[in-house]
Amino acid sequence: MSHCSQCGATFSCGMVDTISAQRCWCTALPTASKSELVLDANGQAKNCMCEKCLAVLRASRAQQRLEDKLSQTS
Repeated sequence: MSHCSQCGATFSCGMVDTISAQRCWCTALPTASKSELVLDANGQAKNCMCEKCLAVLRASRAQQRLEDKLSQTS
């Protein structure tokens, strides 16, 4: 089992958990850009997030990009 690097929830990740024969749900998502990575205190990318935390992160980053784009056109 994997643990979400954001909230600590336990979930099954098909990419790293040896008990799962299925691919992880996250492989169906578009590849995250470098700007979407969450870094730890050492500047290294954190590992897996649960589906809920990843959805919240991606939505907030998308909103920020939209706001940045709108502020550039003003």
